[in-house]
Amino acid sequence: DLCETRMEGQNCIYFSALINADGVDGFTISGPGTIDGNGHTVTVSAPVFEHFGGTMKNLIIAGSVDDSAKEGLHTGTVARHIPVGSKAVFENVKNIAAVKGVLKDFNAASPKGEGYDYRAGAGGLVGLCEGSVEITGCTNTADINGFAAGGFIGTTEGGFDEAPTIVIKNSVNTGKISDTGTTKTKNN
Repeated sequence: DLCETRMEGQNCIYFSALINADGVDGFTISGPGTIDGNGHTVTVSAPVFEHFGGTMKNLIIAGSVDDSAKEGLHTGTVARHIPVGSKAVFENVKNIAAVKGVLKDFNAASPKGEGYDYRAGAGGLVGLCEGSVEITGCTNTADINGFAAGGFIGTTEGGFDEAPTIVIKNSVNTGKISDTGTTKTKNN
């Protein structure tokens, strides 16, 4: 349920908390649950979830997310990541919150221990999708800037052993997608 609350000195409509996870890194909510915004607007200043699986529908996302100084993090208004084996469904979600993602590539270790150059994703809804996602009747009107940027999803990756499944239907992006200010050291 959504309720009126006060955050950062402003009155706003936000999800009523069953769990207070303020300041907890890596907090995950996943499973078959549904977040139904009933047409309300939620204002964000960071991704709502670290990892997401479930359904989000009938929601307007406002505010802005600026993770441009956070090396190696994927970013989006809803979640940084849809993990392998998870399914996210977005129905009638409108994003009007600008997203600024990481502006340079970085080196990460694969599960086998080898290093590889990596691009962090910046998306209107999700930074990185390794699982499956269905986006239906959604809109992004916000500007998205980052190393690997997209209107709904910043980047995808197969999780080293399986490819993500992405279905986008009856959805539109009118926001500006750019990589302004990025430092690309390799063409990966």
